[in-house]
Amino acid sequence: MSKPKNEIAKKIMGGKLNRRQLMQTMGAAGLVATTQFMPSNVFGASGQARVLTWSGYDVIEMYPGVDPERLEFTVADDSESMLQKIRAGFQCDTAHPCNADPLRWRRADIIQPIDTSRCVHWNNLFPDVLKMPTTYFEDQHWFAPCEFGDTSIIVNTDAAPWVNTAPGAESIMMLFDERLKGKVAMLDSAADSLYLIMIG
Repeated sequence: MSKPKNEIAKKIMGGKLNRRQLMQTMGAAGLVATTQFMPSNVFGASGQARVLTWSGYDVIEMYPGVDPERLEFTVADDSESMLQKIRAGFQCDTAHPCNADPLRWRRADIIQPIDTSRCVHWNNLFPDVLKMPTTYFEDQHWFAPCEFGDTSIIVNTDAAPWVNTAPGAESIMMLFDERLKGKVAMLDSAADSLYLIMIG
């Protein structure tokens, strides 16, 4: 098995940083799940921020201190459907694709760089997260890291009783266990496949 190539992955898999700690860091930085600024106008003509996001991120309670009347959510199935929706003319102020997508979205000319001076705690984020080649290019940030580790593993412990599922012991590396060869299924997601290739 090869070693992870990304420093943040090394920290997580080495037990130095878990998903909850990273999420707390992102929250402390004041970043929410609306990651990429589309038009120069942050709020639409209605005075609402139009947010294109995933199901589960459209819950107003996730945004404490934000007037619920100021947010208008539209939910998409995946990053590809978000991209195609915007290319077809859908107007939004922010969108929430995966971190593998900004370069492609830039090529489609549908995003603008983030004005990091407006993010008070931007410099408190992990440098490895801020400078990923798919999110930082042309000397600009095109993506605000706002959540991490949302791809989960579900294990049937009746079929694989040797898998340690104790809190803090879970690891995506279990997917590479030879005893599970031919028995692993995954989400139909190019990004998730890429991550497994990178760490495996």
